Amino acid sequence: YKVYPNPIQDILNVEIHSPSLEQGVQITIMDMLGKPQLTYFTTQTYSTLSLDNLSKGLYIIQIQDKKQAVYTKVIKQ
Repeated sequence: YKVYPNPIQDILNVEIHSPSLEQGVQITIMDMLGKPQLTYFTTQTYSTLSLDNLSKGLYIIQIQDKKQAVYTKVIKQ
């Protein structure tokens, strides 16, 4: 998985290379308390997510496929 750029302005790019991609991957943007702010579902290798309605701050990105979850942090400026 690749999540970029970091820090972000309004657009977050997510690149997913997973055998489970055919079955779909859920991308959840959470605040630092773990509360979901946005949720996306994709079967695409490259996704562009609009985060323009989120406030500036630190967020956790969860990428969940059928087998595992991967977490990373991003800063929204």
